[in-house]
Amino acid sequence: MPSVDLTAICRRDPKRLAMAAQVFQIPHTYTDWRDMLDQEPLDAVIISTPHDMHYEPALAALKKGLHVMVEKPMVLKSQQAWELVDVAQAQEKLLMVAYPGRLEGLWKTVKEKIMSGAIGQLKQINVAVSFYRRWFWGPLGFPADVQLTVNQFAQKSGLPVHFFDGWGQTWHNDPARMGGGSFMDTGTHYVDWMLWLADAHATEVSAMMNRDHSPAECFVNVQARLSNGVLCAM
Repeated sequence: MPSVDLTAICRRDPKRLAMAAQVFQIPHTYTDWRDMLDQEPLDAVIISTPHDMHYEPALAALKKGLHVMVEKPMVLKSQQAWELVDVAQAQEKLLMVAYPGRLEGLWKTVKEKIMSGAIGQLKQINVAVSFYRRWFWGPLGFPADVQLTVNQFAQKSGLPVHFFDGWGQTWHNDPARMGGGSFMDTGTHYVDWMLWLADAHATEVSAMMNRDHSPAECFVNVQARLSNGVLCAM
């Protein structure tokens, strides 16, 4: 984005911090986000910490009068989510959750067709998602061939070949830090798509989950009725 200057980055691991700063050519580095907020003349921040560490820096940034984009899920507790919304409104700053799917050409086209009435009136959205995520909950993390594929993806993306080393053996293995399992992680994208495509919010929600001997939910069935009458199932 030519209109944006990426001026500072914070990461606790100095080696990873230096790696990211070099790859993305970021001039100022910090190992404590509090120092970055105090010392840098920022307009906005992107918060991409682990799920359980979104709330504190987001709140601090909003109170300093900064715009905030935070990775999904916004926070792990609804009370904290509403607090961030209230502070953002009081400060007249933007608070958004990073859902890149809305910017993809495919989904933008689907949205345009629905809103124009080209496919008729939307009545129901059904989504089926299947991921194998048990590697995250096992003691060994990703198998070697899977880790190799992840590293190859990093290299094709212009990142160092070992940028994602050990990704399957991090905080992703801890349901408490994740806020749950796959639904709290990847599933939130699909919930966002459904609400965005239907252009409405949920008024009724029911859900059933099954851990299947796993520390986090493995199988999830969610149904919702939206404010405009559209039914959603996932």
